[in-house]
Amino acid sequence: MNKIPDFVYKYQAINTYSRENLANAQIYFNAPQKFNDPFELILQTRQLTETNLLSILNGAEKDLNQKTKNPSFQKEKILSLFEGKVKKRLKEIREELRECRGCWCASTGDENNSPANILMWSHYADSHKGMCLAFKRNELEKKFGNEMRSVTYRQNPISLCPLCVIDECKCSDIFDSLFHKSKIWSYENEFRIFSRSAYETKTYDEALDAIYFGSEVDPSVLKEVCSIAQSKNKNIKFFTTSIKQNSYELEFKPYDYIL
Repeated sequence: MNKIPDFVYKYQAINTYSRENLANAQIYFNAPQKFNDPFELILQTRQLTETNLLSILNGAEKDLNQKTKNPSFQKEKILSLFEGKVKKRLKEIREELRECRGCWCASTGDENNSPANILMWSHYADSHKGMCLAFKRNELEKKFGNEMRSVTYRQNPISLCPLCVIDECKCSDIFDSLFHKSKIWSYENEFRIFSRSAYETKTYDEALDAIYFGSEVDPSVLKEVCSIAQSKNKNIKFFTTSIKQNSYELEFKPYDYIL
């Protein structure tokens, strides 16, 4: 989908945690190390070039500068020292991002920005027994700004400049890497919001627009969730989902919840 989406969807099971988040109008930021993709935040660097090396010699850290003043200190040794430093720092960055940063994962739904993404219902919404929360993207943007964007799907991991790994303030690619995944996940049309800390919650104010209930949801659970949602927002809309006759598609109908 090329245009900016109007809605962002959170497909999820209906359980104690999702009920609590709904009751408090909040989203939960999990640590990427808890995600279902072992390749999450795989980082690599581009090959160190002669130009990079000159930059290192002119502006690297004090310990490296001191060693390069020695004429006998060969270029190969400088490269080896720096490559070791880059490798060590790259590992530290990945561990920090995976363990300490928080991430809320959602989806822009199908190619039409509709919640009718069947695989997302199957994989994340308890095999269609769960629900899908529809958030207004512009309201989320007001709240979270540059910390949110759509995921880009790639054939290979993003490659970082070796110098930027050492001096992170000069490199936006490190933050960009949080929004890159393998092409195999492209069906998710993922949308992410990052937080500086993992395992925290943040309120979303008036961003929640509607709740879609899976085609296999328990009717009593549906009513319970409607009650929880309306206690925070009287204007929220509800929809039930069914399988469209003679097709592999889902269709949605408005649901009028009355206390």
